[in-house]
Amino acid sequence: MPVCVSCAYPAEHLYTTYRTKSNIRLGVCARCDAFLDPLIEHPGLLILLDLILLKPRVYLHLMFNRGHEPLSADQAGTQSVKDSSNPKARDKATTPFPDDTRGVARRRKRRRDVISWDMVRLGLVTILAETAVRWMSSINPQPGAGWGSPELVAQHAVTLILGLAVLWWRGWYPARNKAKSSERDGRQENFLPALIPLTVLYTSLLPLILQLVLSIWYTPQSSIHESVPSLTSSIPADGTVPLPFPDFLARFLLDRLPPTWADTLREVHADMSRAWVSADRVWAGTRLLGGMAAGFGLRVILPTRPWETMGIVLAGWAAGAGW
Repeated sequence: MPVCVSCAYPAEHLYTTYRTKSNIRLGVCARCDAFLDPLIEHPGLLILLDLILLKPRVYLHLMFNRGHEPLSADQAGTQSVKDSSNPKARDKATTPFPDDTRGVARRRKRRRDVISWDMVRLGLVTILAETAVRWMSSINPQPGAGWGSPELVAQHAVTLILGLAVLWWRGWYPARNKAKSSERDGRQENFLPALIPLTVLYTSLLPLILQLVLSIWYTPQSSIHESVPSLTSSIPADGTVPLPFPDFLARFLLDRLPPTWADTLREVHADMSRAWVSADRVWAGTRLLGGMAAGFGLRVILPTRPWETMGIVLAGWAAGAGW
């Protein structure tokens, strides 16, 4: 069953067709009185822009509403005539046009096929983009630039396992208690485990393509002909590393710390500075953007808390990095 992109309430059909497929009428949510899914009329470019802007409704549209068949006006009229002659059917407040068991099974199979095809397509595009990024990294090698397919598999596997574990712990999937009619959650009723890796694929693909595009113009500091001041050139003769504070504040801080603490602080700052200078900042920035987008996407389709979602995403990152 599709869901409302505003409140995730389940619905029977998203829209009704009249005569031709171009003549449609959008369905209205029974709980929030908003259109169920206005994105079905939007072209792919607008959906892509909504995905870049991290709008919640685009995730509900892609995960739950794609591939659902509309309600035909002829079918609705025939059903209305049958219900009008049956007093018991007129008294029902919900599901005015119930589907038979065979129709429900057919719709579920169709949705599984759509999700499977999306995963295959996005997986192939991700592998191609990763291959291109690694090829660009071989031309201008940078530490930690690009992951391989085994790392991606590990990331998605850990994310899926932890996500399902959290849902089981919360009693959300599989559902333990049947919710009231006014409190029904279409995400829970139509949830499939494949939606977790599919969401991560959707959210990680755009930062990956951005990394590929930026790699064309990005030049590492080591290949620039101009002289770039390094960290070691600013280190005094005594081997101390300046702290990222004004001089008076650094002296005030170091004078009040024990000598061992001050030396440790200088060493930590030196290591962090060297790592920042030698790191691939484009890779780090796009990975950070991908992690934030993945956390937001999982928060839309799952009832997890922010710290739970952050833990799932970070654990997937750690597994992909081999930590």
